[in-house]
Amino acid sequence: MDTFYYLSLIALIAALLKTAILAQVVNRSKLTSAFMLVTLVLILQNITEFFIFFTFGLSDQLASQLLGFYYVLVALLAVVLVSLALTAAEAPNIQLYRYFFGAIAIVVTYYTLNGNLHLGIESNGYSLIGVPGPAYIVFQALLLAMVVICTYWLWRGSISSNVKIAHRSRLTMFAALPIFATGLFVTILKLAGFGASTGGVTPLASTFFVWILMHDERGDFVVFKLKWIRVWFYSRLALKIAFSKDSLSMKDFKEETEKTILLEALKLCDYNMSAAARLLETSHSSVSRKVKRYNYEDPLNKTLSKIIEQSQ
Repeated sequence: MDTFYYLSLIALIAALLKTAILAQVVNRSKLTSAFMLVTLVLILQNITEFFIFFTFGLSDQLASQLLGFYYVLVALLAVVLVSLALTAAEAPNIQLYRYFFGAIAIVVTYYTLNGNLHLGIESNGYSLIGVPGPAYIVFQALLLAMVVICTYWLWRGSISSNVKIAHRSRLTMFAALPIFATGLFVTILKLAGFGASTGGVTPLASTFFVWILMHDERGDFVVFKLKWIRVWFYSRLALKIAFSKDSLSMKDFKEETEKTILLEALKLCDYNMSAAARLLETSHSSVSRKVKRYNYEDPLNKTLSKIIEQSQ
């Protein structure tokens, strides 16, 4: 039972980390909305895992009911993951895919409610596994279809001539790889008749997914609230100064801080000065004046500026 308590703790920590990230995200695009929806489902999934592991042994019946809810969440996760992947790759007919996977998710929910998806829950020594019911094949088909569709369109996006689409697609594929690999591996083992379980792997894989997309340097997926952006800016600046051989006066420190914040804000806003001004809660003219002061120009124009050189 100690192992299950440890697994429940891993799931709870994963849920708390994702919640902290989600609470500080500012919604500004379809891609960000899709990311937030996936993160929300993952949080619910981790919380459910926590209760499954924690209650097993105390009430097997309750743990079995929670497992049914977990299957429903995984089915929902397949829908929102497909939506995110196709949005990142800018695939055609996204709505059609949503309807298709949504329909399968509804079927999975129906079979879960009538008790045909799983027949109970049991321990395999190191984790917990559901006892497959007669309709479990539908759930497995959903997972396989999700992995295939997401992988195909992310691969298509990764070779796109559009640099932004290619970047987003590669990043999403890399972030989702542990989730896809875990789901595919367990599904194949279960089809072969083995009692496999994702155990504590799923919370770790899903946290890796959110963490990678959170650190998207172009800001396509996540835009944090200003106070947390500033914490990140100041942390980077402090490390830069700490390991610098040169000493800085108060004036130099203020200038370095301003340069760092301006550069990062422009990066997050795709070098749009109006958007950067809103993010920094200042005027467009103020941002424009500072850009000229620091001799900074949009790197998309292939202009090497002092501020870029000094930030590296």
